[in-house]
Order: sequence, then C-alpha cells, then structure tokens
Amino acid sequence: MAVRAASENNGRQAARRGIGRVSRSLFITGATGYLGRRVLQQALPFEQIRCLYRGARVEAPASVEWVKGELLHRDSYSAALDASCTVLHMAAATGKRRRADFFRINAEGTRALIEECVSRGVRRFIHVSTIAVKFADTRRYHYAESKRQAEAMVAASGIPSLIVRPTLILGPGAPNLASLSRLAAAPVMPMFGGGEARLQPIHVDDVAAAIAGFAAQPELGGEIVELGGPEIVTMRELLERLRATLTARPARSLSIAAAPLAALLGSLEEALFPVLPFTAGQLASFTNDGVADRRAASASMIPVSTMLAHA
Repeated sequence: MAVRAASENNGRQAARRGIGRVSRSLFITGATGYLGRRVLQQALPFEQIRCLYRGARVEAPASVEWVKGELLHRDSYSAALDASCTVLHMAAATGKRRRADFFRINAEGTRALIEECVSRGVRRFIHVSTIAVKFADTRRYHYAESKRQAEAMVAASGIPSLIVRPTLILGPGAPNLASLSRLAAAPVMPMFGGGEARLQPIHVDDVAAAIAGFAAQPELGGEIVELGGPEIVTMRELLERLRATLTARPARSLSIAAAPLAALLGSLEEALFPVLPFTAGQLASFTNDGVADRRAASASMIPVSTMLAHA
C-alpha cells in the first residue's frame, strides 16, 4: 500500500534525523478505539509508547505501556508526560451521544490534557479531529461543535502542534460502515437531503499510516492537515454501491427533506433520546460535504470498492 510505505519510510528517515533524541516517548489517548488500534500496528520510532486507557486494553506490541486513567483526571496520567514526549490525542466521544457527553469528553477532556501538557513542558502535540468541523451547518451537531472547540484549544496552547482532520473513515469493523450498511440494505433506502452531499471516504489503514508518519516528523508547525481518500462520491452513490455489495435486490430510494426531520428529532431528543434511532446532529453527515481540501493527502490510497467490501 503506497501510503503506508511512504509513512513508514518517513518514520525511518525521521528517526535517522534525530526524532528519538527530540522526542523519546509517545503518549497516546484513544489507543483502544477503532483508529487507535490501527495506529498501534504502525512502525512508530519511539523508545517508549504509553497509552491511556479507561476500560479494557487491546492487543498491542509488547513495548506498549498502559496507563490507567481518564482525561479529566489529570493525576492519573501526569507522570507519563514530559518535555521529551510527543502526545497523540485521538480519544473522543462519537456516534449517538447526548450533548453534555460530547463537550465533557471532546472539549473539556482536551482542555485538561492540554493544560497538563503545558504544565509538564510537552513540546509536540498531534490532535486528531474530524472533517465535520467544516460542515456548513453544525447547529445541532454537538460532535462537530465540541471538536471545533478542541481544535481552538490546541491552536491557542502554544505547544507546537498538528491538527489532523480525516474524512469518513471506513474499513473492516468500522462503526460508520455498519451504520451505512443498515441504511443501504433497507427495502427502501432513505436519502436524507436527496443524498447529494459529497463524501471522500478514506480507509482506516491509510489514516493510521498517515498519523504514524506525522508523529515521526521532527517538527510540528501548527498546521491543519485534512485526510481524504482517492475518490469523491455523493452519499447516494456511496449507498447504492454499498447496497450492491450487500444484496441483489434493486436499489430503491426515498428522498427525505433533512431540515424538517432534524427539527423534529431535535424537539424529541430530550425526552426520547434512548429510543431514537439517530439524532438531529447525526443527520449533518448526510447533508454537508465532507471533502478534504487543506493540504490534503495526495498519495495513492485504498479505493472505495475495497472499503465497501468489508461491509
């Protein structure tokens, strides 16, 4: 895979240039998540790798040291941070959550981590955000709003940093792919907003390889990097292609106006949150373009057809 090879090569070159002397250890949050587990499989040129975890650990190289704790409980991980440490922050609340959860974990959790990094003299910080922060309408999308706040905190911290915005991440076992598959396999596919939003899906392994390459860079200059895959498709095209991999039944669809539905869901969420299939905010991914255009990755990547084959 071209991107992985390029990223691993960058890592080896950075190691030869002295990354090990500049940043000897790597501290990771979110290592037990879908993307984090893939990052741990990459070639990471650090003498020591520490991973913050709250629940169960995951399979990882023997060199990984696990640190039990939570972002908001700074004392649980403070000792793992120092000036020779690179911090890779991937932990985040995603999916169907209440507003308070998104801002507590994504915004306040990031604030706590950054403040602890500043107090411990950390000099390198990589924050994995989301392309959703660029959505034109995020009024009800608390995930995107909380991640936007987190980005602002990183930018204002004074720590040399890099912000990474992946687009729609797909691959084996991807939560997004499971959700899309349920829609695509329905007798009649719902097309919220007509299915015209443009997407640029990216394979989880390409994202992980790119992040590993960024972590190996000797210097971080406060840039924002957007990661998108090799193809841009509409939501309608993506669902139709996904349906073709799941069933031989003809693709039938029903266009649904997104704005009235979002307003209805928003009015019901407080009382009926546990039983709603999705939230008003989650509709934003069906009605806003999610395309990378800011120093986007340009190397050859895994095609959409391969991503959908895992459904």
